Amino acid sequence: MGTSSYLDQTRATMPRKVLPLIMIAVTTVLAAWYLLRDDGTGKNRKAAESRPAAPIPAHPTFARHVAPLIYKECAVCHRPGQVAPFELLSYEDVKDRGRQIVEVTQSRYMPPFLPDATKTAFRNERHLSDREQKLLKRWVDQDCPQGDLTKMPPVPVFNSDWQLGTPDLVVAMDEEYTLPPEGDNVFRHFVIRVPTKVRRYCKGFEFRTSNPRIVHHARFMFDETENSRILDEADPEPGYSIGMGTGSGRDPEGHWLGWTPGKQPTFREEKYAWPLPPGSDLIIELHMLPTGKPEPITCELAFYYSETRPTDLPNIVRMGPTTIDIAPNQTDYEHVDRFEVPVDVDLLNVYPHAHLIAEKMEAHATLPNGERLCLIDIPQWDFNWQDEYQYAEPIRLPAGSVIDMKYSFNNSTSNIRNPFSPPQRILQGKQTNDEMGDLWFQMVPVNRANRRLVQNAVNKHQAMWIYREAKFLCETRPSVESYNMYGMILDTLGKRQFAREQYAAAVQLQPDCVPAINNLATSYMKTREFDEAERLLRKALAIRPTYPAAQINLGKLLVEQRRYAEALPVLREVSQRVPQKIVIWVGLAKTYLELKQLKPAQDCARYALKLDPLCQPAIEILSKIRRAK
Repeated sequence: MGTSSYLDQTRATMPRKVLPLIMIAVTTVLAAWYLLRDDGTGKNRKAAESRPAAPIPAHPTFARHVAPLIYKECAVCHRPGQVAPFELLSYEDVKDRGRQIVEVTQSRYMPPFLPDATKTAFRNERHLSDREQKLLKRWVDQDCPQGDLTKMPPVPVFNSDWQLGTPDLVVAMDEEYTLPPEGDNVFRHFVIRVPTKVRRYCKGFEFRTSNPRIVHHARFMFDETENSRILDEADPEPGYSIGMGTGSGRDPEGHWLGWTPGKQPTFREEKYAWPLPPGSDLIIELHMLPTGKPEPITCELAFYYSETRPTDLPNIVRMGPTTIDIAPNQTDYEHVDRFEVPVDVDLLNVYPHAHLIAEKMEAHATLPNGERLCLIDIPQWDFNWQDEYQYAEPIRLPAGSVIDMKYSFNNSTSNIRNPFSPPQRILQGKQTNDEMGDLWFQMVPVNRANRRLVQNAVNKHQAMWIYREAKFLCETRPSVESYNMYGMILDTLGKRQFAREQYAAAVQLQPDCVPAINNLATSYMKTREFDEAERLLRKALAIRPTYPAAQINLGKLLVEQRRYAEALPVLREVSQRVPQKIVIWVGLAKTYLELKQLKPAQDCARYALKLDPLCQPAIEILSKIRRAK
């Protein structure tokens, strides 16, 4: 059977939930090898490929030729407790799967490195050399001879400790979650408090899980609100499930954090270190694949601090319209966007993302002189193997360069990954059977003083799409979340009445929706309609007495109305649970000052400055205290 027919038959007949596991198995036979062999830049590989290849043995054996290759390049994943569902540590293990390995590597279907590396150079490109492919094929064609076992290298022994060394902080799940035996593409968010009281900056992280073979990928975010914790507490099991990328978790500014099978932890340059918000909730989003039996799992994340504060905070540019609407049987739906770079920048990373029916992706940069650079080209998208890609060397884009992207979608029966049969209308959304079309770039301005100019351009570009997305979702999929999001955007634009109508619609759908009630109160506070704002805040706190955002808003309202004696217990109580919020300590400092309690006022102002040394309100309060003394 030819390679293409073998793959086509596998795709067509294999249950959807089983195929990704087999893909992981075959891929990880070959994926880890490159990470262990190369320095990461691709320079070692390119230098090696420029030299004449060593001749392939006429009669390769497992003991002398194949075992060293497998042990060095495959066993890192194909061993007990790792992501691969079978081991490749013995002659029998490799012989039984020899033909399959040859077929998928010869076709370059595996390893699953999606971008066309002939058009753009990335770090850690994964592919086998021609010599390695021919060696494996010759060995299989000669019926996998075992050879002299005395010539075989010892089975590798792997270190179970943290690969990056002793961490500065480890945050772990305190409960085990059990993945049900049935289902497909399970997304689960686990909420873990970060036990720090001051802001730290991280140069690296490392992810470990007790059951890596069921994890398709993981994403790590931080939530400085209580919203994720509320969702967690409302779910009887550990964590909560409301779809991929859903909720109030946020990436560290200028970065995204994630893990995929075979990805090795690395340190970033300290000038690019990212902030670890004190007292926030770490959100571990897992995409898991059921195996047919219950699968228990726990996770932990290690953080490595930078010794210095970052000097080059990157900007993140998210491209891609957020109003996808693809008719059934439409085969040529195109998804386009463009972004003009306002200053000279260096591109560091790119992260493409879509769901099941995307087929092709490409992005280019047109420089002011007319030169056109390929930034990424994925000729065949595969949802099961999405990843981020770091450029081998930063790509310099002069001011005025235009980045353009185009994704192609096929919503017909000819797309083997179409989740619907017959095809159905597919809309923008966060569930796997919805569709997305994001393209994220991490860039740094050549002149660090220009970061704000880049961010202003990013904000302007994204505001347009966020506004359209919220309006689109309210029209096509009205929900508490879409109404609340649309209301916040309208509020930011100063369209108060329209914003309040969206909040009210959210509350009508869910009368106990505390976030929407709190947002409605905040809108009234902005127009100094304090009586209505207070009524709504007390309503929210009657539903959920410990909701921090409503407590903080009520404290601010009482301080604004000079009701200091009432504000004090509210602010003191919420400060015990979310001590990382500067606004609480500023409110307490002002309240104590007005109550003539100078010592606690000074302590609170100093604590605010500890959280943010540039907090101007705290500086002004300390100045007043000195004058009062």
